[in-house]
Amino acid sequence: MDEKSLLPALWSDIISDITSVHDSNRDILPMSWYEIVMDSRIEQGDVFKDCQVVMPAYGCPFPRPKGNVPTIAAIVNIYDVVVLSQSCDLEQGKISHALVCPYSPISDLQKIVARTLNPKELKNAKKNIKEGKEHGFHMLDRCSLPSFEFEPQVVGFRTVFSVPVVYLSTLASSGSERLRLRSPYKEHLSQAFARFFMRVGLPQDIKID
Repeated sequence: MDEKSLLPALWSDIISDITSVHDSNRDILPMSWYEIVMDSRIEQGDVFKDCQVVMPAYGCPFPRPKGNVPTIAAIVNIYDVVVLSQSCDLEQGKISHALVCPYSPISDLQKIVARTLNPKELKNAKKNIKEGKEHGFHMLDRCSLPSFEFEPQVVGFRTVFSVPVVYLSTLASSGSERLRLRSPYKEHLSQAFARFFMRVGLPQDIKID
């Protein structure tokens, strides 16, 4: 049997295998992006609601001495955030501050961009974020876990905060349940964040005739 005559049989076997796998997994529910945790560990992909982020008030004198300790006025902003720092660094105590990014419901983003985009452009914008084509954003799936239901969320990579790990540990140790992104979704988020920061803008693009 020559190579050409083998191809139809090969494709038939592949299709048969795919069909068999699909049939065997027909009753398996899709894996949730999230899990509910109640521990004091901090991991990449941990979700924290109402996280306090301290921002220096740069309009005030800097520093403003008070005794022997320099002080500065600060503003405390509240964000819903997701942890981006690597779990191994957090677990081994290699970092004192964790990197976090704020996230917001996709409906909030729609309200903002709808002022400048028509419905078709808005639909394309959401599709591009979902597919990772808008590098400054990353979409998280909706959550349907009891007591934690929410719509799809959008993480903004252009706003990044450094939060003390001790503070996050205090939040995690409060005894309340919280959400954590599961694998491979936390790695997917980390990869998107890395792509955003590794971009290189060329002074001159390649021209193809």
